[in-house]
Formats: sequence, C-alpha cells, structure tokens
Amino acid sequence: MGLAPRRAWASRSVIYDADERLFKMWYSGYPTASGRAAIRPQRTGYAVSHDGIVWEKPALRLFEFDGDGGANNICVENIGSVDIWGGRRYDTVAFVRDEQDPDDSRRFKLVWQELTASAKSGGPPRVRNKHLAFGPTELTWRPSRRNPIIDPNRGNEQEIHFLAYVPYRGQYLLLYEFGWYHPDGTGRYGRYSADIRIAHSRDGERFTRIRSDQQLIAGGAHGEWDDQFLVICDKIVVKDGTIFLYYAGQDRSWTSWPPQNAPDGRSVRAGATRHTQ
Repeated sequence: MGLAPRRAWASRSVIYDADERLFKMWYSGYPTASGRAAIRPQRTGYAVSHDGIVWEKPALRLFEFDGDGGANNICVENIGSVDIWGGRRYDTVAFVRDEQDPDDSRRFKLVWQELTASAKSGGPPRVRNKHLAFGPTELTWRPSRRNPIIDPNRGNEQEIHFLAYVPYRGQYLLLYEFGWYHPDGTGRYGRYSADIRIAHSRDGERFTRIRSDQQLIAGGAHGEWDDQFLVICDKIVVKDGTIFLYYAGQDRSWTSWPPQNAPDGRSVRAGATRHTQ
C-alpha cells in the first residue's frame, strides 16, 4: 500500500544518492485506504527511482496503517515545519547543505515563509515572503540581514508559496512559485494559478528576478493534470551533467486558494483532498 500524493507540496524533496545510485523522494499525502482520505492526517511518504522518472514505493514497515503490518511507504507520521530557534515553529520552505560557500558558518541554509500585509489589490490581505537563515550545523541558525530575500510585494506576482534554493556553480538561484488570482468569478478573489520562474544572486542573499514575465516551467494545456498551478520541489538534482527539476501540479478541479476563496462558499480546506502529481 502506498501513500497517495495529495497536497504533495507540503513535503517535497528529491535527492540523488550517489553511493546507492538511487533517486530518493519525500512527499506528503493522505492514505487512500477505506475511502477516508479527506479526514485523515497527512503523512510523509518515501519513494525511490533508478532513473529519476519511474518511482517505486518500498514497504518500510515503520508504521502500521489499517492493519497492514507496516507494508506501506510512510516514513514520518507528520508533515510540515520544524523548530528552528527560540521555541517558535517556522513554516519551512527549503533546506540545503551548501558545499560551495567558503564560510563554514553558512554551510547549512534554511528558507522559511512568513505572512505580511499585501501591497496589492485583488487578492488576500496577507501574502508570504521568504526569509533565509544560515548555520554551521543543522541545529544552529542565524537569520540573514537581507531578509526577506524575496517578497511578492516587490514583484509582478501576487503570491509566492514555495521555492527551490539552489547553490549552483558559485552562484545562487531561486526557482519560485509565481502566483496570481485569475478574475474569473471563483470565490472571493478569483481562481489561484501559478507557474515557476527564476531569480539570481551572487551571494545567496540578494536576489534579482530574471525575466519575471517568462516562465521557467509552464503549466499544462487546458484539461491536463497541471493546468492550474505548479509547486517546485525544494532542491534540484544534478546527475551526470543532467539537471532534474521536480514539481507538483494541480488541475482545475482544485478549489483554489486560500480556503476562504473556495467557490460557492463551501467550507473546505482548499485543495486538501485533490490528487496531485
């Protein structure tokens, strides 16, 4: 039994393990057994692949579900944020080990998001900006003095939910979710849509959007599984000179975002029970 990839953007990480010669994926989802996906808590699932395209869900036997004896790929019975410092829980977006930074005190980098007042009309009153912290280990952090490193109030987008923070060839890239509300009468703000665009930095803190009118990864054609919005994984994978980009997508069956923007005033958690690829 495998964990269905529903709301896979909540946990979304893929790496290549050169020692084991395996691609490894962690993602969030709802168990599909017993037809109760909508009311069950999310878990984190684990999958592996030899080519980065075809994936298998191993039976980890870590957690039992519906009497299956652990024959499932659930690796964590939870998803989401971690405690960074001061007892406060942060909404984590990306976590990387940066081998190219010459400063050992900045070896690990973590990006989290915080809500701030929107400076734009046509959407929710608060939007998310992204903050960066450094650390010599996974446990000790200090925030960047350049925070926030990217803010939708300073760009053409209306919202940025998630991104990939990418150290690459001595420089840094942000592959970020460029979101907007399409004024089609859906809910309070219109249907939420997003694709993936790119920003660049030489120091990992001061980022500039590169052709913010140009999509790095575009959504699918009308009626396809990813025709409404995309969410990028938190890392890229480079293997044998090939760059692999992984993302989750949603079609127009999704209810939109945020929850109060659900069509027809329905009281649902937006997108919570929709299948994601």
